[in-house]
Amino acid sequence: MDINKISSSEEEKTKGNECFSNQEYKFAIDHYTKAIKLSNSSTPSFSLSIYYNNRSTSYYHLKEYDKSIKDAEKSISLNQTFKKAYYRLALALFETNLFKKAKKSYTPKYERV
Repeated sequence: MDINKISSSEEEKTKGNECFSNQEYKFAIDHYTKAIKLSNSSTPSFSLSIYYNNRSTSYYHLKEYDKSIKDAEKSISLNQTFKKAYYRLALALFETNLFKKAKKSYTPKYERV
């Protein structure tokens, strides 16, 4: 496990979170993208899922819904129990007028009966 890369990824995520808190969404996206690129096979999938979800949220705030959807779906593929990613996906789908798909995506697959 390369601790330096994981640490760098987390540092980039933290910088992204700071930018996000200041509503500097483009800069936040840059940091989350760096966190993703610094990740490797030893990065826990739940961490990578968070990076994608955070970037998805930033895209959402910039009204870049297609990119938000893509990152939310990637986040879900990495961690199928991450409820925030399902929520982000549903919001972005709703904004693109995909109402039925938004409603269906809001309930995580593992909770569907």
